[in-house]
Amino acid sequence: VPPPLQAAARAQVAQGLKVKRLTLPVLDALASAGIVAVPLKGYGLATRLFPQQPLARPSVDVDVFVEPAAIETAAAALRKLGLTAHGVPGVADVEEEHHHHAFSGAAGLVELHFRLTNSFGRGGFDDASVLARCTSGTLEGRAVRWLSPEDEFLYLATHAANHGFLRLSWLVDLAAFLDRFAGLDWAAMHARAREAGFEVPVATA
Repeated sequence: VPPPLQAAARAQVAQGLKVKRLTLPVLDALASAGIVAVPLKGYGLATRLFPQQPLARPSVDVDVFVEPAAIETAAAALRKLGLTAHGVPGVADVEEEHHHHAFSGAAGLVELHFRLTNSFGRGGFDDASVLARCTSGTLEGRAVRWLSPEDEFLYLATHAANHGFLRLSWLVDLAAFLDRFAGLDWAAMHARAREAGFEVPVATA
């Protein structure tokens, strides 16, 4: 293997470890506030799609999804970790125009989702139904909730399309997801994508 590729692989694993080291305290802090969060993408997805080496999946931040009613409690928990809230570039009103609050500190960046997504400048998925379909699970011994497989695939596909397929790894995620989760309900996925207005981006992905 050429030395530059070896160096890039080592750097990616190091970055993956940094994300893991932030993910676990975030989950602990939220749990201490009585919140069982839904990890999105990141280390939680990597452990399920690439269990042989989850640290190798590219990731730069921690995304967690909580019920809108729990946002203030979750934000207070993140501030106790030394993370500071800041605005989202180009967004005047986060609550109205966006889907997460951003927190950052020496340990990295955390995006606290109060919506799953609101991509392409328009609506989004039915968050209440998405949360109701979540299943209980664990990540490194911590209680979490996972999106249903159908909702998670739709989210990953929409996210990749919304960002113009900037990373090829996002398409690798989708291919690995189809291998990992057989028997997806494509009729239900079509209906949810259509209802959200994301048929074209999901089909493109």
